[in-house]
Amino acid sequence: MKGSLWLEAEGPSFPRLDGDVTADVAVLGGGIAGVTAAWQLHQAGARVVLIDANRIGHGVTGHTTAKVSSQHGFKYAELRDQHGPEAAAAYGGANEAALEWIADHAGEHSDFRRRTSYAYVTEGRERAVDEARAAASAGLPATFVEDVPLPYEVAGAVRFDDQAEFHPLKYLYGLVRELPEVYEHTHAVQVGEAVRTPGGNLRAEHTIVATHFPFPDRSLAFARAHPQRSYAIVCRIAGEPPDGMFLSADSPTRSVRAVGDRLLVGGEGHRTVTGGDTEERYAALEAFAREHWDGQAVEHRWSSQDNVTVDGLPLVGPMTPFEEHVFVATGFAKWGMTGGTAAGLLLADFVLGRENPYADLFDPNRLNLRVAGPKLVRDNAVTGARFVADRVRHPGRRPIEDLAPGEGDIVRLDGEKVAGYRDEDGTLHAVTPVCTHLGCQVNFNRAERSWDCPCHGSRFTVDGEVLQGPAVHRLELKPT
Repeated sequence: MKGSLWLEAEGPSFPRLDGDVTADVAVLGGGIAGVTAAWQLHQAGARVVLIDANRIGHGVTGHTTAKVSSQHGFKYAELRDQHGPEAAAAYGGANEAALEWIADHAGEHSDFRRRTSYAYVTEGRERAVDEARAAASAGLPATFVEDVPLPYEVAGAVRFDDQAEFHPLKYLYGLVRELPEVYEHTHAVQVGEAVRTPGGNLRAEHTIVATHFPFPDRSLAFARAHPQRSYAIVCRIAGEPPDGMFLSADSPTRSVRAVGDRLLVGGEGHRTVTGGDTEERYAALEAFAREHWDGQAVEHRWSSQDNVTVDGLPLVGPMTPFEEHVFVATGFAKWGMTGGTAAGLLLADFVLGRENPYADLFDPNRLNLRVAGPKLVRDNAVTGARFVADRVRHPGRRPIEDLAPGEGDIVRLDGEKVAGYRDEDGTLHAVTPVCTHLGCQVNFNRAERSWDCPCHGSRFTVDGEVLQGPAVHRLELKPT
């Protein structure tokens, strides 16, 4: 079974940073937010250095459903009710502007094409009517419809015209090829007077932290957002895929679109490490595809992770009120193609000292206790409970030798608690079981063969290498 379809695209490769460099702007993170900001700043004449801990685009951007849309489920009624109609209109405007920016810069290489988008419910028609009304009032191209080109009945849907889909890696490679100084396999471990990496220091007047989840803890983003995982499959079907992009607004969430003559189905979202057996998530998507289409074979599957803020709006701007030259972007709630692009454009405007109409809405230092207060308490209570409960539920009493092939668990090795895994050929792997970010105990993700942190979403390979932050340091490898 292959992983993300998008990662098959051939792209440029860049060296690892080896030595000290200087720049006007250091951009950390080679996903859509970081690359958009870097490209915009380079075009404005700034000397930009972009670094990525892995490969350009191989993080969240390379594991998306690649919908380029301002329709983010039933978002606008929620924004209207919680933040007011002006906030709903501003959010929609930022994402529509990002969509058009992508359209202007996509070129012929990125498989960009306009599509109609639908968010539907299978029951509760009035929810769709209200969402269509809220979205239209916010200036979006929204209408309520009852007929949707899907092979099953819906109660009602909100239709957005002139949305789009594309190949995110081909698109990103088109932008990054125009940047003069890019380094891959270069992870930042500290942001201060300089950006410190294992290979050298990067000194810049401005620093943009576009690393999915800001790893410098002084932003406190980890307390105001929580990570959510979701899943996707691409399968062959008999006949044509449905004409459009589709998302259910009721549970369980199902995201559907065509990729050429194949069908992409996504969904099964859950807070990281709370979703049970992750293999069952893929099985549920495949069952849904076979129920409604004549499924031939699943060719690709992948999962991804994004952060959801306590008030439903991204955090984009200065890291703290006291750091005018360090900027962050996170909290796109699985809508990073337009959300990340809007963030990249906003971050570039911050660096260049230009006004941006969305700066106040996405201010990372805002705090609306009426909207965010209850969820802030609840989310952090969940995190605190996991910090304690996982140590109780998984005390690690089994000897590591008891692990079956393909199994991972918290176990004992020479009297010490470890995160242990036995691969398919019988080789044992053991690492320290505590996340290097803030000390939560990791859990094994069976489908992805990774160690995942339930508190803030850091992920590690079975040998302890960092797959996903905010952790920047690996889990210590234990000899077996």
